[in-house]
Amino acid sequence: MIYINPPYAEAGNSSTEKKTGNHKALVAKGNKTSERYNEVLGRANNELFTQFFIRIYTEMSGCILGAFSTLKYVNSQNFIKFRETFKAQFLGGFITPADTFDNVKGKFPIGFLMWDTCKKQKFESIEVKVFDRENRFFGK
Repeated sequence: MIYINPPYAEAGNSSTEKKTGNHKALVAKGNKTSERYNEVLGRANNELFTQFFIRIYTEMSGCILGAFSTLKYVNSQNFIKFRETFKAQFLGGFITPADTFDNVKGKFPIGFLMWDTCKKQKFESIEVKVFDRENRFFGK
């Protein structure tokens, strides 16, 4: 079993999307993982955590992956190519506000999701429990 809190650095942000800022040079590019999996990851290659996920999935297949991360890889348009390759079976998880954790200031959901890399299964959707900042069950 691999449990990771992957790095959250990405080459772009909202200011680069709006063309009011610059990309962070070499945050996710210029490394062997980025070069090796560029075709598989597509635009998701800008995210370091996606590079971690794809390496675990392809190079350590057969493990359970427990990930504490944003939900981009599950629902973002930039991760379509990633999801075409990452076909681990979803085992379960939950979502909670990110800013309830130390040193996290962002107002976004964090998912604790479990994946079985032994079982190949394309997912169209997942269902998780959602908790509010007081740790009360909010819904699914």
